Amino acid sequence: MRRGIALVALMLAGCGTIQPPGPLNLPPVRLPEGRRLVAERSGAYCIEAPRSFALTDFSGKQLARVGSRTGNARAYLTLAEGQSVYAEPRSLEFTFNRVRNIPDEYGNTPDRASPASIGSMRESSFYGYNDVDFAAFQVTRGGTYEIFTENESHGMDAALVLFNRNMHVVAAANHSIDRRPVIRCQLDPGAYSLCIFPDYAVMQGTYAFRIQATDSSPEPSYSRLMYPGRLFGLSIGEAHVSHYLVDALNDALTMDTILKQWGAERPSLFVDAPYITSDDLSAEYVERTLAGFADIVTPRDTFVFYFAGHGDRRDNVAYLPLRFGRITEDRLNELLDDIPGRQLVIIDSCFSGNFREMLEDPRRTIYASTSENQVGYANLRFQFDDPIMNNFMVFSGFLWLELQRNHSDTDALFTEIVDRMGMQNMPNLMLGITPIPIAYPNQVPTSDGPSFQLE
Repeated sequence: MRRGIALVALMLAGCGTIQPPGPLNLPPVRLPEGRRLVAERSGAYCIEAPRSFALTDFSGKQLARVGSRTGNARAYLTLAEGQSVYAEPRSLEFTFNRVRNIPDEYGNTPDRASPASIGSMRESSFYGYNDVDFAAFQVTRGGTYEIFTENESHGMDAALVLFNRNMHVVAAANHSIDRRPVIRCQLDPGAYSLCIFPDYAVMQGTYAFRIQATDSSPEPSYSRLMYPGRLFGLSIGEAHVSHYLVDALNDALTMDTILKQWGAERPSLFVDAPYITSDDLSAEYVERTLAGFADIVTPRDTFVFYFAGHGDRRDNVAYLPLRFGRITEDRLNELLDDIPGRQLVIIDSCFSGNFREMLEDPRRTIYASTSENQVGYANLRFQFDDPIMNNFMVFSGFLWLELQRNHSDTDALFTEIVDRMGMQNMPNLMLGITPIPIAYPNQVPTSDGPSFQLE
């Protein structure tokens, strides 16, 4: 669990803080489609519609999907004050009431709340059927901040709204005298906030959010976080080709466990060992799996590709060998190019530095255990101080070991790995990378400090 928390932390931190006076540009991102409903009180709610419907949270994660052959379809949820859900399809007429309890396992109907509490859930005007300017940022040093847009509102009743991670409204502002909504507020360290423009405002033009610090001493700082979309991943442990590498299997299983702890949807695991008999242990199967992700991953999601095992290079072409066939660097690049969204690629194999060309895609961050001409090391010749870590390949073993130290940023993490590997005469990882900040659903800093929540 600590490994998952630490890796989320280092990826959120990305390439560090951005110092004033230059403002931070926050890119627009598409919101979920559907009617947004906000609970004005904490408690249990019943949401009804004439036919089947689905409920998602603001990250796109499905909360419920219900249907009914006769009568209205009903969904029951327990919501916190200010928490929002999106009801789809938006063409339906929804009713919502607070109830005393959630139905039991026998389906007993709960009592309705008193009429005075009806309407304690409200429908918001922040729909997502158009592209809406939306951004997230984390405050790394407390201070006074301004959040504003570069565009005029063109006479629309535009409002800039600041939410925290639970979708509670922290501050709001209508257009100012110069027709640019500005929010000025005090933010504490670790605060995670969202900026949203109503869609009826952006229909008049394209809006860009910016945030800048107003304090001069001490200077506040902040880092950009991307919109927390869904997470997908593929972990491969190849231990069959040439000679047996049990460490690679353990590494792939560890990454698969971490992906599940992160809340990844449909994480895929591929392991190849002598005692496994399957027709799927082929390059063709891996390619089909990657092609399948291209159909379900969206531009706001994140995809993690992890490979541990043998690597080879022939005629200046690097490839990842499998029991049946191989995947060349060019073919892997093509397959990853077809998958939308942000990507984190970790390759722990010999000659993994040859995959550096994949860095040309700004969506992608790659960590390689060796340079173009170096071989990697399993634990055939090296022993960690911690006996548990002796079950992993050297680079991944140091990776898991350093994650337990809860590094706050990628630079510190991989500098430590390089130093440790250097002390043992191990090959250095590929340098010169540009980390990409990434956030995940339910794994973002809370409003009261840089802590994390894992479900």
